[in-house]
Amino acid sequence: MQLKRKKNATLATISDRKGIVISIEGRRRKLSFFKDFDKYIVQCIEEGILANDAEGYIIFVNPKMAQMLGYSEQELLGKHWKEIVPRAFHKKVEEETKKRPEGKKSSYEICLLSKNGKEIPVIVSAVPIIRKGRYAGDLAAFTDITERKKAEEELARQKEKLNTLLANMPEGVVIENRNFEIEYANEPLIKAFGNIIGKKCYRVFIGRDKPCPVCPIKEILIKKKNIKTMRYEAVDRFGNIYELIASPIKNPDGTTSILEVARNITEEKKAEEKINYMNKLDHCKSVISTKFVMEKDVDKAINDALKILGETVKVNRVYLYLIRECDGVTVADNTHEWCSRGTTPQIKKMKGLKPERFPWWTKQLRENKPIVVSDVSELPPEAEAERKLQESQDVRSLVVVPIYLEGKPKGFIGFDDTEKTRKWKDEEIALLRTVAGIIISAIERKQAEKMLEEYTENLEKLVEERTRELKASQEKLLKAQRMATIGEIAAMVGHDLRNPLTGIAGAVYYLKMRLGSKLDDKSKEMLEIIEKDVEYSNKIISDLLDMSKEIVLELTEASPSLLIEEALSQIEVPKNIRVVNQTQSKPKIRVDKDKMKRVFLNIIRNAFDAMPKGGKLEIRSEEKDCWLEITFRDTGVGMSQEVLKKIWKPFFTTKAKGMGLGLSISKRIVEAHGGCITVRSKKGKGTCFTVKIPISQKRGEEHERNRKNLDSGRRRKHKKSSKSHT
Repeated sequence: MQLKRKKNATLATISDRKGIVISIEGRRRKLSFFKDFDKYIVQCIEEGILANDAEGYIIFVNPKMAQMLGYSEQELLGKHWKEIVPRAFHKKVEEETKKRPEGKKSSYEICLLSKNGKEIPVIVSAVPIIRKGRYAGDLAAFTDITERKKAEEELARQKEKLNTLLANMPEGVVIENRNFEIEYANEPLIKAFGNIIGKKCYRVFIGRDKPCPVCPIKEILIKKKNIKTMRYEAVDRFGNIYELIASPIKNPDGTTSILEVARNITEEKKAEEKINYMNKLDHCKSVISTKFVMEKDVDKAINDALKILGETVKVNRVYLYLIRECDGVTVADNTHEWCSRGTTPQIKKMKGLKPERFPWWTKQLRENKPIVVSDVSELPPEAEAERKLQESQDVRSLVVVPIYLEGKPKGFIGFDDTEKTRKWKDEEIALLRTVAGIIISAIERKQAEKMLEEYTENLEKLVEERTRELKASQEKLLKAQRMATIGEIAAMVGHDLRNPLTGIAGAVYYLKMRLGSKLDDKSKEMLEIIEKDVEYSNKIISDLLDMSKEIVLELTEASPSLLIEEALSQIEVPKNIRVVNQTQSKPKIRVDKDKMKRVFLNIIRNAFDAMPKGGKLEIRSEEKDCWLEITFRDTGVGMSQEVLKKIWKPFFTTKAKGMGLGLSISKRIVEAHGGCITVRSKKGKGTCFTVKIPISQKRGEEHERNRKNLDSGRRRKHKKSSKSHT
C-alpha cells in the first residue's frame, strides 16, 4: 500500500551522524540534490542508506539499500517504512523514531522485509533531519548482519550444546579469573558445592580465608610460570572428595583464566584408604610377630604389642585379660594394659573378676563370639551390668575378642574408645584375633619353657646331687680302703710299737723313782721329753687306730662347762695365752665324754699352736633351737681359704710335727653324735671353730641310726665293687 505524498516541498536542514548540514530547497529540488549525494554515498559507504520524511515516507535510498531489499530505487521511493519492516519490529522502530524530534541519534537491531518476503537482520544507525530548526525526517544507514546472525546462532547452538554437555558430564567444570573469583561452574559442581558463582575459589574448595600457598592462579596467572596442569583436592558439602585439575585457557579478549575439571574420587579415596589401612594393619601384625620372636621377656613383648595395636587402630585403651583358677573358682585378671595420653588406666581395679557378675559378656565369650559394641549406651537390657561398668570407665565403644587355645578359654583381648562411638571394621577385629593368638601362644610357650627349665634345673640338680653322692661315695670308698689299709698297718705296727713305748715309759718312770733327787735339771728335762714323746707316739697310734675303725659311742649326760674344764685340765696353757671360758652348765647334753673331750682338746691345742706370740682363746656355749653351740675363738694367725678347704682331710697338716689326723677324727666324732663342726678363719685375723651338738636325745639317736645305715650301705656297695673288680 502506497501512502499519499505531500505536494509542497520546503527548504530543510539535514544533520547526519557526522554533523554535516545540508540545505535543501523544496521537495522538487530533493531528487537533484540526492543524485549527487547518492554518488558520494555509493563511493564511500558499503551500507544501505535510506531517508524518510517526518511522516515516515521514503524519500531516498542508495543502490546498496535497493540491492539489499531486492527492489529498484524507484520502487522504494514513496513507500512508508512500515512496508519494508516486519510487523514484529514496528513498535521498536516507532520507539526509536520518537527520539528524533528531540535531535537524538540511535543505533538498534531490527529485521527488514525484502521484496520476496525474506527477513534480513540489520543494524540501524539513524540521525534526525532538521529543517528550519524543526524535525523533518530521518536519515539511516543499514548494515546487513545476516552472516553475523548466522554465526551468532551457530555460536548459540554450540554454546547450548556445550552447556548441555557440561551439565550432563559427571565431572565438574569451573572457570576462575585472576582475582580468584569463580566465573563459571557447571551443574554437577553447583550441586556439590552450592551456588559458587562470584565466590572466591579458595573459600569454596579449601575453606581458607586467603589464597592457598600453592595456587594455580598464583602460579600460572600472577607468577607467569609455564605450568600446564596442577592438581589438588577439595571436599564438597556432602563430604565427597574431588580431585581438581587446573589448566590455563585463553579468552577471546586475550586474557587468561583457569579452567579446572573436578572429578569425584570419593570411592577411589575410600578404596585407597582401605588398602593403606589394610597395609598398616598387616605391618602392625608383622611388627608384633617379630616382637615376640626377638623379645625374650614375654610381658614386655605383650605391653609393646598392646601399644602398637592402640596406636595403629587409634583407640584409647587396649587390654588383655587372662583366666585363672582361685580356690576352685574361675576368675579373670586384667594382666596387661595400654592407655593413650589422658586415658585412665583400669588394670589395678580389674582383678579377680568372677564370670557370674557379667552373664551377658560371659555368654558371648564362652560361645567364642567377638563382642562388638559401636555404642555402649545401646547395649541390650540383659547387659545392664556390663553397660554400667563400661560407662564408669568412660567407654563409648568397644570390641572384645575371646582367646581360646586347644578349645579351652584362656581370656580375652579388647579395644576401648573413650572419645566417640565408632563402627568397628572387620579388619580391626581380624587383627585383634590374630594378635590374641600370637599372645596366648607366647604365654603358653613361656609357661612350657618355664616348666622345661624347672624340669631341667631339677634334673641338673638331681644329676649334680647324684654325682656328688657318687663322688663322695667314691672318695669315702677310697678313704675307707685307705683307712682299712692304714688300720691293718696300724694294728700290726701299733702292737709292735706300743710294747717298746710301754718299756720306755716304764724305764722313765723307774729312773724318776730310783734316782729321784739325784737327777740334775738337765736329766729331768731329758726324761720329761722322753715321756712327752712316748705320750705323743701313743696318741698317733691311737689316732691311726681310730681312723681305721667305726666310732662307737658310750653316751652319758654331761655339762658343757664341765667338759671344757676337764679338757683344759689335760693341757698346759701357755703363759702368754689367756683362756676365757664362758661356757654354761646347761643345757645338759648326751655325749661320749672321753671322745668329746678329745675333740675339744684337739681344737684347744690347735688354737694354742696358732698363737705362738700369745693371744686370747674365748670359749662360749649357747642354746639355739634344739642345738647346743660351743664356739672356740682365737686371735691367732688364721688360715687361708686354700687351707680351710683341706683341714678336714686326713693326713693334711701345716705343722712340722704331727700326722694331720686330729681335726679329721674330731669331725667324725662330732658327726657321730648327730652334730656338726664348722670353721671360719681369715689370714691374720684369727679362727673360730663351732661345734653343734643336738640337745634332743631323739634327734641324736635318729641321726646315729641314719649314720649307721649309711655306713652299712656304703660297706655293702664297697664289697660288691670289690667283687666286681676281682
